[in-house]
Amino acid sequence: CALAVTCLLAVHVLRPVAASPRPARQAPELIRNWQNLVGVGERIGSPDAKVVVIEFTDLQCPVCRRFAGILDSAFRRYGDTLAVEVVHYPLTGTPPQALPAARAAECAGAQGRFAEFLNTVYAQQDSLGVKPWQRMAADAGVADIPRFSACQADSAEVPRIARGLALADSLELTGTPTLIINGWRFGGSIGTARFDSVVRALLAERAPH
Repeated sequence: CALAVTCLLAVHVLRPVAASPRPARQAPELIRNWQNLVGVGERIGSPDAKVVVIEFTDLQCPVCRRFAGILDSAFRRYGDTLAVEVVHYPLTGTPPQALPAARAAECAGAQGRFAEFLNTVYAQQDSLGVKPWQRMAADAGVADIPRFSACQADSAEVPRIARGLALADSLELTGTPTLIINGWRFGGSIGTARFDSVVRALLAERAPH
């Protein structure tokens, strides 16, 4: 099993992924049995949410940072009817801090500060590779910094990251963010107005556009 995961990561590294997302206005594609994808990522929001956003993200991706702001404001509007599952898809090549950032997020998550760490990383994205991870963890409210440091320094495979890469490859993703919202797949970030339109349609049990 460990060998299989290692091979998967090796293939991912050897096959760089384009950082440019597909056009935002691409028509959504329905993925059947999308509920089987739930649980691969880290959930932020209610387990009983009616609208679930599965977001394949790269923490060094500027478009992902912009969509994080859209999600943040959406949570204030929709409350427990909305949840997001963050699936790690660190791109290779151009963003050298993507994989370390994903690992650091998991280390923060081990202390219950996953969402806070993501917010910190997005807010300080220009400092990735310059500001130590320990200081970002402290900014995110991680309590045990020595434990975080030991986790971050561990070279062992991180299962949640490996599962995210495997799922992204199985779906033949080509960039971040890729969104699957109640089974409807959108390539690239979508703006606030369109996201609201999608959420309202799904809450009304209609197909989004």
